[in-house]
Amino acid sequence: MTFSTDLITQLIDYTNKDAILSKLGKAIRAYDTEGLPVPIRETYFSFSCKENSVRIIVSDEGIASKENTVTIRMNCFSPLKKSAYSAHSLSEKVTAGLSEKFSQAVTGFSVGDTQYDDDVKSYKITALITFRFNS
Repeated sequence: MTFSTDLITQLIDYTNKDAILSKLGKAIRAYDTEGLPVPIRETYFSFSCKENSVRIIVSDEGIASKENTVTIRMNCFSPLKKSAYSAHSLSEKVTAGLSEKFSQAVTGFSVGDTQYDDDVKSYKITALITFRFNS
């Protein structure tokens, strides 16, 4: 089984170290970063697990294998001084970049609509990235 915390660590590390993605904003673990200013002054990509499921598959020959599906939620929080359009574009760029880097495991992704988040006084766009691992 792939643990979501390990996968999120890989996503954060890659986002923050990649020459292109790291310029778009800072990747953080959701609910784990204290002291963020309100309203936020820079763009954050916040990662959390939406779902982690394992399905046991038994072949006709009686051999069991596991199919592990992990859906990661990435919230993009962007300051209101930027346009809503650019915030959504950043979300798409990061999601597409992660999908390309982890293409062997990514089965799909979606980027939602732009909303206003009252807690951090920013734009918020939620993206979902689905991974599948077989063992």
